[in-house]
Amino acid sequence: MSTVNRQTIYNKTSFSFFAVEASISAITLTALAPLSRAQILLQVQDASRSIHPNNRYKGIIDVLVRVPKEQGFRALWRGNLSGVLGFLPWIACSEFIDNYRKHSAFERLSGIFRYGCLLSLPLS
Repeated sequence: MSTVNRQTIYNKTSFSFFAVEASISAITLTALAPLSRAQILLQVQDASRSIHPNNRYKGIIDVLVRVPKEQGFRALWRGNLSGVLGFLPWIACSEFIDNYRKHSAFERLSGIFRYGCLLSLPLS
């Protein structure tokens, strides 16, 4: 009897891809955090009672200049950690789905057989 070699879905390369993708995403989100914070401040300033109508932000440049003066430079990165940590499950799920698709029978089908399931759907 012959034994069948099966590839595992989880291996060292998938973990290294996850680590690299998570690192790049964390760096990107951290670099763009001041712009995200400015966008959020501009969107919610009308609903905020703590900002007097005469002291509202006038634009993104005004936010990026006034927030470090009033709240400190690190205030531009407020809420960044929760954004980075919230992005990690999405990366893990997408990595799992990509690995599953590589090892599934769907990738071995070719031509019209690959999309046969779409053709077999009832038109309703």
